[in-house]
Amino acid sequence: VVISAFRDVGATERAAAIGVAHRFQEVNKDLLDARKIHEGAFPEAVREGSVQFTYEYHPMSEIGGDYLHAHRGGGASEGEPALSLALLDVTGHGIAAALTVNRLHGELTRLYAENPDLRPIEVLRALNRYVYLTVSGHSVFVTAFIMRADPSDNLLEYASAGHPPAFLRTASGVVAELGATAMVLGALPDEDYVIDEGVHSLGPGDSIVAYTDGAIEVRGSDGEMLGIEGLKRVYQSGWADAKGRWPAAMVHAVNRYRAGPADDDTLIVELFRTLGGGVLGDQG
Repeated sequence: VVISAFRDVGATERAAAIGVAHRFQEVNKDLLDARKIHEGAFPEAVREGSVQFTYEYHPMSEIGGDYLHAHRGGGASEGEPALSLALLDVTGHGIAAALTVNRLHGELTRLYAENPDLRPIEVLRALNRYVYLTVSGHSVFVTAFIMRADPSDNLLEYASAGHPPAFLRTASGVVAELGATAMVLGALPDEDYVIDEGVHSLGPGDSIVAYTDGAIEVRGSDGEMLGIEGLKRVYQSGWADAKGRWPAAMVHAVNRYRAGPADDDTLIVELFRTLGGGVLGDQG
């Protein structure tokens, strides 16, 4: 009787272990499928024309809360259209943040489809209204950096909702910070939400780098964060990677500084004007 009971317990435990392993495989497959959908919402880099962009995205886990949306359309020129980029960082990580990203992707697609000439300040206001009404009640908020470059003029328009400062580097190597122009998305209702819009000249060879906080909150062996100034020093020194440009160079610097595993998503984006049309990789 004892032996029989022992065998029954062993069989039950083996069956339970097999069930757990099977469930783990199912969950892992679901996460991989979710990652494909999440990253499939990211745009292809623009590799032609006088205004281009490229980026590097490294989620901490299978799926994350960072997102980049790109739109080419509108603008005053009859030739090359304007280029608009929206860099978003949802609070939290994992599935919950990724689900919010998916909703924001749909909202941005709708906004630009209805009006290709939307200015960054208009996009930011619409996103704040959407986040406030849909997800802020669940304590989910979003930082955002929206920028627009029209080849017909030499200007960059931008609006930033509580996002870390972007960097603008001129062809001569001078770097300026583009700070926040509004509070984080979802913190205030539309009637109380105040936004300023920034405008800078954007000439041939100039570039703008925007990033999420995973790039600056990485800690070194001494426990200190790389910080805004640390990432800025990377941008001020030397030249961009020949193929991946500044995002590739900065991700390399972040990984080299980091001591231990990543504890946040990292997304670094560069919008730049070439020195004369050209393709991705031209200096500028």
